[in-house]
Amino acid sequence: MNESNVASRIDRFGGGAAMVLAALMALAAIAYMLLPAEQRLGVAGRQLLPSFAANPMPLQLEMGLLTLVGVVGLAVVRPIRQLLGRDDRWLRWTSMLAIVGYAIGAVGNSLVMGKLPGIANAFVAADEAGKGVIAVFWRTTLDPWGLWQFGAVGVWLLVVGIVAFRSRGLSALGAYLAVAAGVAHVAIPVVLLLSAQSALAIVALVAALVIVAWFAWVGLLLWRRAGSAPAG
Repeated sequence: MNESNVASRIDRFGGGAAMVLAALMALAAIAYMLLPAEQRLGVAGRQLLPSFAANPMPLQLEMGLLTLVGVVGLAVVRPIRQLLGRDDRWLRWTSMLAIVGYAIGAVGNSLVMGKLPGIANAFVAADEAGKGVIAVFWRTTLDPWGLWQFGAVGVWLLVVGIVAFRSRGLSALGAYLAVAAGVAHVAIPVVLLLSAQSALAIVALVAALVIVAWFAWVGLLLWRRAGSAPAG
C-alpha cells in the first residue's frame, strides 16, 4: 500500500470520526440542557447527590456521551494534523495535549458513571456528619473543572486555526471555525472556575453549536478529500 492510499484511509477514518464526534457533541448538549438544574456543572454536592440518587439516568446519559466524545476525539487529532500538511512545532505539541485531554475526558467521565451511584446512595443514607464529609470529597472525576477535556482540546483547536491561517491549509471559513471552536472549548472551564453558574447554560449551548459546526465541517472535508484521492 503506497503513501497516498495510507493518507486517504486516514482521511476517511478521520472524516467519519469527526462527523460522529459532531453528532455526539450535539447529543451531549441536548442531554445537558435536559438535566435537572441540581445535576448541572458547578452544582454543590449537597444539591447534586440527593437529586442524582432520586433520578440518576439524565446525568448518567450525559456522562456516557462525554465518555464517547473522549474516545472518538482520540481518532480525529492525527487526521486533522495531517490535513494541514504542516510540520509545526506548536501543532505537534498541542496535538499531544489534545490526545491527553480526550483520554482524561473518557476515563474521568467513565469513573463518574461507575462510582457516583454508590456515593449518592451513601450520601442519602448518611447522618449530617457523614453528609458533610461526603459533600467535601464526593468528586470522582479526574478533571473537575474541565481543564483537560475542554481546555486542552481548546488550546489545540486554537493552534489548528492559527496554523491554518498561516499555511492556508484550510479555507478562511475552516480556520475561523477552528479558532471559534477553540474559544468555545476554553470558555467552559473558565466559566466553571469563575463559578458563573448562571452563565454556564448559555455558554454551553453556544459552545456546543460552534463545536458541532467545526467537527461536522472538517469531517465532511476529510471525507471528500479521501474520496478525491487518486487510486494507488
